[in-house]
Amino acid sequence: MARIISVHGTFAKWEIDPASALEGEPSPQWWETNSAFRSDIASYVEASDGELEIEALEWTSENSERDRRSAARRLYTRMTELEADGEPYCIVGHSHGGTIIASALMEAASKKQALPGLRRWITVGTPFLDMRPEKFLFSRLPLVLKAAFVASMMLFVMFAIASAADIYDGVLPWRDTEALTWFAVSLALTSLPWVLFSAFARWQQGRQLYAYRKGNKARAREYFASRWLPLSHEDDEVVTGLTTLGRVRLDFFHENFAVSALTFGGIFLLPILYFVLLNSPQTMRGISQFLQTTVYDIPYYEREEADFRTFKREIRKKRRALNAARERMNNPLNSNEQRTQGQTDVDIAREQLRTSRRKFRSARRELQQTVERGQKQFPELPGNARALSFKEKFLLKPNGTPCNDRVLCGGGENKRINSRLLFHLVTDEVSRLVTSDAETPTSLRSLLGYALPILIVPLVFMALAVLLLKVVQLIAGLASRIASHYLDALTWGQVKRTALGNDTEAELAVGAMRRPYWIEQTPPRLPAAVGDRISAYSNEITAKSLAKFRNALSELAFADRAGADQNAVLKFFTWRELVHAAYFEVPLFRRLVAAAIAETDGFRATNALSAEAGDADITTMLAALRPAHDGHSQVAVAAGSSAEETKRIS
Repeated sequence: MARIISVHGTFAKWEIDPASALEGEPSPQWWETNSAFRSDIASYVEASDGELEIEALEWTSENSERDRRSAARRLYTRMTELEADGEPYCIVGHSHGGTIIASALMEAASKKQALPGLRRWITVGTPFLDMRPEKFLFSRLPLVLKAAFVASMMLFVMFAIASAADIYDGVLPWRDTEALTWFAVSLALTSLPWVLFSAFARWQQGRQLYAYRKGNKARAREYFASRWLPLSHEDDEVVTGLTTLGRVRLDFFHENFAVSALTFGGIFLLPILYFVLLNSPQTMRGISQFLQTTVYDIPYYEREEADFRTFKREIRKKRRALNAARERMNNPLNSNEQRTQGQTDVDIAREQLRTSRRKFRSARRELQQTVERGQKQFPELPGNARALSFKEKFLLKPNGTPCNDRVLCGGGENKRINSRLLFHLVTDEVSRLVTSDAETPTSLRSLLGYALPILIVPLVFMALAVLLLKVVQLIAGLASRIASHYLDALTWGQVKRTALGNDTEAELAVGAMRRPYWIEQTPPRLPAAVGDRISAYSNEITAKSLAKFRNALSELAFADRAGADQNAVLKFFTWRELVHAAYFEVPLFRRLVAAAIAETDGFRATNALSAEAGDADITTMLAALRPAHDGHSQVAVAAGSSAEETKRIS
């Protein structure tokens, strides 16, 4: 008794709309009962001893590496059952069905099982995934173990931070041997959970990733490489596409894709900074403290407040005299005032104004320059006035008593006071440029004190906004280039992950190959005698499908449902338009597979296969398809072909 196991590929269980069949109902798929392949195998191959059984390993057919590995475990279990029964068997896998076979064989190799009952494993149009373990242990762990890994580090992290604080403060006694001993012991004990969990995680990952061990790969190559027959068309769309996928890199994001969006946000950076400052108590208290100590020197002023108020009164008295002289300048003199010969009223008023102005300047110089207190000279009068004004606005309550913290009323929490302080900050210094000149008339000083900030501050803000915008553009350009690089890598990685069905947690699919990763030689393609017939069949089906599609363009034009266009198009295709799905539709290819099985020990060709083999030299094809290997194991030699059966096929 002998057995043949078929393993279908990804999406093989998609239901085909009967309307899409070119001639009536769709034919069974190659692995299903009553298919042309099953019929030909039963006609061309028989068991050397007993009956020939054909069975199919069915699985979800989803593009999922997890599902494929689950199917591989089931296949491995089935193979061990056949080994226990001493029954010879061959396995045929199409598309990702071939990767399922390779995964099952790797599991057998990891358990040092050579599977001598396996006579041959045939892969048809199989793109073998090129998988790599994730680089870091943490990235290979499942989500629950990731959380446990982080938790195992917490004690060590807490100890490390506390120790770093002690070192920074100079508390750790480096010269104390006993203290250092306790430090080393504490370090070892706090890191012990992390070390133990890391060791457990590595052991667990080692068991899960057994397929990447060098010994297992070498054993799989020794056991099974010589029994492998790869059949792949050079124009197979899936194999070509997935093997090329690993070498292609598309740029989805231009290096400046984020510049405009980030720069647009920079337009509103000044208002944003304003609201950030307004709502930052610590920053507002810092601004107030800076103004008190550095700009207004309020601590020094408070020690001289009494003298300052006296000087201020004297200055006001002189200013009133100066204003009175200006008033007389504008009004006629009284008739009883003395005048010299030839003097007019205007001349007398002008002379009085000059005298008052000289007295005012002399008093101001005396007050501002020559009065000393101890070792320090008394501050200038306008500076004291600004300090007094700042104190009354921001450091005193309405009743005149100091605020509690003496830094800023409201402690930086009062938005009204904060907004007044920021407004004062950007307008007071500009106002001081004009109000410090006592010779400027009071009314003009007041006007300029309000007008100049309105004119100058916006200009300063504009310059600052432009400068910030340029900085934002520079940063945005750099950030955009970095982000585009990583987003391209992330997006392309996700595209490859989806296309390759890589849904494992510990591994990363980087591409696909035409051979299993544990076999070193790349196999040859299908001979032209078979490949041309598969291409011709695929082209014929494509022409028929396109003809039906062209005749039904009116149906597509009037499709009115969402997705109706797509459904209307798909129902005109059978998927046999693809070379990848057309292998088993070609009789010569089916005979080639049958001949490859029939030449192995435990199987033999029927007279029907020998009678129909005259249209092509199948023996020569099989010889050309076998990959060259460095050597054959004893198991492989025992499972090889015999000369007698080869003659029967040819």
